[in-house]
Amino acid sequence: MTETAQHQSHTISLRLSNKPGVLNRVVLVFSRRGWNIDSLSVSPGSDDKVSRCSIVATGDSNTLSKIVMQLNKLVDVINAHEYPMDSVVHSELALIKIKCASSNHPKIDEIVQPSVCNQIDHSASTLTLQIVGSRQDLDQT
Repeated sequence: MTETAQHQSHTISLRLSNKPGVLNRVVLVFSRRGWNIDSLSVSPGSDDKVSRCSIVATGDSNTLSKIVMQLNKLVDVINAHEYPMDSVVHSELALIKIKCASSNHPKIDEIVQPSVCNQIDHSASTLTLQIVGSRQDLDQT
């Protein structure tokens, strides 16, 4: 088996009790298995008692199944589920704040590609741009 076949990116979705320390216990499951978390996002659920968590990590499928089983055993994890890579859409967000006079804003708009960057905020001394896309898109911008 090749290195890329053994170590693939995996996306895990969790519903968690919204209590102190729960996220720490989730992260420790990955740490104990020697996995690094590439991306972690947590947001409130439909009520204050539940949070949603998305984790992207890279490693082998065998270890991942053990991690998901261990996550489902944690008391404050309502459920943990891995999604197949062909059913997941990945997108990243970068916010870039540029210190510049408002008279330079049009010049910056000429430099950045409007199809890639959106101006989301401006003041007399700053300009904030938003870039959304794949990790490769953000690295190239």
